[in-house]
Amino acid sequence: MSKISDSISQKKNEMTNEEAIILKNVVEKLIEMEYTEKNARDLASRLTGSSPIRKSLLHWIGTGEYAECFYEEISALTLMRERGFTYPNALSVIGWLHREPETAREALSEGACIYVE
Repeated sequence: MSKISDSISQKKNEMTNEEAIILKNVVEKLIEMEYTEKNARDLASRLTGSSPIRKSLLHWIGTGEYAECFYEEISALTLMRERGFTYPNALSVIGWLHREPETAREALSEGACIYVE
């Protein structure tokens, strides 16, 4: 876990202590889910940097329970059920839809399986 701590320390200059703690907790949770350390760090950075999914992410990290999160009619739980995404990946897609709706919708409509691992 020292690489995680080193990575968090490097980013501390750019973020608050609370943000650094959240990032560390997300990385650790993803590693528990058997993500590689690199993929966990990459996905955690995307997840913690997306304000539209922040509340759902914090709920999941704090309780272990999935909180619903939407972009228009597309929900994280539906992505999990219909596409087989993990919860973090589904949140990442919802964040992507908020940032780049046309690109993300096109990829989803083409049946893209967006999976990080």
